[in-house]
Amino acid sequence: MAKIAYFAEIRASWFADLIGLKVAAPSYDTLWWFLARVHPQAFKELINRWLQGLPQEMKDQLLGMDGKRLKGVFR
Repeated sequence: MAKIAYFAEIRASWFADLIGLKVAAPSYDTLWWFLARVHPQAFKELINRWLQGLPQEMKDQLLGMDGKRLKGVFR
């Protein structure tokens, strides 16, 4: 969870633009609160619907949800 919050913090402007926020990226506490309470299947469906609605040029910018690109697996 801390790594997700750190990623959102260092990429705050990109993250805010990506999800349409007018304020800073969510904090660790906000992310923890949300992810601790969300139903996994409902979250998966929500993410899938959101991703399907993104323009193609944004889809090309997305990071794999499992973090493999961030960790260098694609080298």
